[in-house]
Amino acid sequence: MTLAYDSELTLEPFELFQALQSAEPKTGRPRIVDLMQVLQAIVYVRRFTTI
Repeated sequence: MTLAYDSELTLEPFELFQALQSAEPKTGRPRIVDLMQVLQAIVYVRRFTTI
């Protein structure tokens, strides 16, 4: 697999994140976002921005 960014996660760290995450709720709207992309964006911002 080719990574687009240095901060991009592989599947192994994401699987650890999924193990810590709560299950999808049985009521309400289903999730429509890809949580791996959300986590990738958070890691990118944390690594490459200065505040």
